Amino acid sequence: NQTVRYLKQEMQLDGYREVCQISDEFNRMIGEINTLTHQLVRTTSNLYESELQKKQSELLHLRSQINPHFLYNTLESIMGMAYLEEAPQTAQMVGNLGKIFKYSVKGQDMVPVREELATTRAYIGIQLMRFEGVFQAEEQVDPAILEYRIPKMILQPLVENAITHGIGNKRGGGTVTIATREEPDNWLITVQDDGCGTDNIAADGLPPQQEGGFIGLANVRQRVESIARGRLHFSSIKNKGATVTVVLPKER
Repeated sequence: NQTVRYLKQEMQLDGYREVCQISDEFNRMIGEINTLTHQLVRTTSNLYESELQKKQSELLHLRSQINPHFLYNTLESIMGMAYLEEAPQTAQMVGNLGKIFKYSVKGQDMVPVREELATTRAYIGIQLMRFEGVFQAEEQVDPAILEYRIPKMILQPLVENAITHGIGNKRGGGTVTIATREEPDNWLITVQDDGCGTDNIAADGLPPQQEGGFIGLANVRQRVESIARGRLHFSSIKNKGATVTVVLPKER
């Protein structure tokens, strides 16, 4: 600080032209030094604020993990108690719920297909116990696709729509099928049901949200487009079922 105050005092010299030139040059250098000093102070202050915000964000993230870990550990405890009390179905349902919960709080946007499928199977397992005999689930998944990456938590909402608003509204139940297919530049994953279907398709290619069903499709489409640069297509025939196809580019 002493140096900065001293350099702000410009030199005043009278006399020969050479001395005046030296005085002018010296004063110009003082001006440049002062400018650089202020820039350095501003930069240091910005870096400090940025680092402070980063530390605050890390602290908030750590705090946000406390409740999820507590809830997950509680579910694990309930599952163990259910086994001890010889209630295997309850233990299985709680275990599946714990898997979904733990997966949902993972801080990743893109995950391997095998992880997304494992979580979706846990969800299907819960629904099969809740609605015993109402539906069945099938998979036609190419093992080569299991390590491809997919936006997290998009498959489960599609299956939920198929079960709840497709097969759930159909007398006699039905089947939900998860399938994959490869193309030269893309790979596809589809969720198909043989439920009640719909012929009410809006201009954006999705059923109107006020139908009650398919509310999550717009959100899934947006995530597929923004996170993975992919596309989502919906097709349906009244009383025949519906198919949702997610098209994702192959990783290069």
